Amino acid sequence: GGTGAWERLSAFNDELLAALGATVDKPALLPRVELWRRLGHRADEARSLFTSFVPPAPDGSSPRTPWVWADPRNTVLAPFWIKALGLEASVVLVHRRPADVARAVSAREGISFEQGLVLWDEYNRMAFSLWEERPGLIVGIESLQDDVEAGVKALLEYLRQFGVEPTDQEVASALSGFEGPEGPEWSVRPGAEVPDTFLVLDRVLTRADLTTSVDVDEMVREFSRYYDEDYYAHYGDEGDAPYRPGEP
Repeated sequence: GGTGAWERLSAFNDELLAALGATVDKPALLPRVELWRRLGHRADEARSLFTSFVPPAPDGSSPRTPWVWADPRNTVLAPFWIKALGLEASVVLVHRRPADVARAVSAREGISFEQGLVLWDEYNRMAFSLWEERPGLIVGIESLQDDVEAGVKALLEYLRQFGVEPTDQEVASALSGFEGPEGPEWSVRPGAEVPDTFLVLDRVLTRADLTTSVDVDEMVREFSRYYDEDYYAHYGDEGDAPYRPGEP
């Protein structure tokens, strides 16, 4: 569709967020029914824009080749797009350490480090809600960087569940994209401390790296494992009322 089509699609996502009273810096998580109530009247427009960007298959159906739409706004808007386009979608959450993201976002958007942490937290929590109705995968950038071959192998196994078999050339390209000095430098230099309230979610995401599917009940169990004695001993170190005997 070219640059123009992408710009139109991107601007449309901004309009959808505005209709929800939200922006990229101030996302809003709404129940699917409410999301569709507010945005459903724009479904035809959404289909037209998407078709100009991703042409349909020869028989007029949705494209069958895998297509990734890595737009953080879709953490909020994915349920609208999936319903409007009649897609079979899989949700893949790619995450980084909260401090790395907060520094990168604060530098790019001109906001504080603390605001960057809040955005990291909100977007990751919104991603969890997307798995209630469809399969998903959690991928940590650090895990891929530490063991690229194992990471790509896990991604391949996940894709094969959907009948997708990348060519040897595509696999080689994926590997080369993470290897050597020419690959992307994902890690940001250490700096400010991250409150423990954010580290709990980070530990859950890291523990779940590269699982081949996301089960909601299992995710709840993962969370519960981290609300342990250590958590309660350190919660509140940043100024919140700690969960300790004798505290009001």
